[in-house]
Amino acid sequence: MSIYATSSTPLEDLTMTPLTLDVSTVKRCHAQVPDLDRPVPAIAYRKQFYSFVKSFPSLEAAERVAQRLLASGDSVILTRIARGVVLWAWEPEATLVQKQAG
Repeated sequence: MSIYATSSTPLEDLTMTPLTLDVSTVKRCHAQVPDLDRPVPAIAYRKQFYSFVKSFPSLEAAERVAQRLLASGDSVILTRIARGVVLWAWEPEATLVQKQAG
């Protein structure tokens, strides 16, 4: 899977329902976001980076927060994990942080 970010619009922008994926369908990584000093945990999905927002014990709890973010204009993805659901927010200007050798 390629994890290069582009400026294209995420798929979920067209709906008020957050995209929910199994974590195995995304690439976990760290990304540098322009307004932050340190890299953040992130996922790459369809050539877009999404930064970690919060984990939740249930899909319902995650969807409530995701709906608020979507209503305010943010794009989000939810991923299912063994202990619940993780909320990620689209970062259109994020760049991949390469792992340090050693």
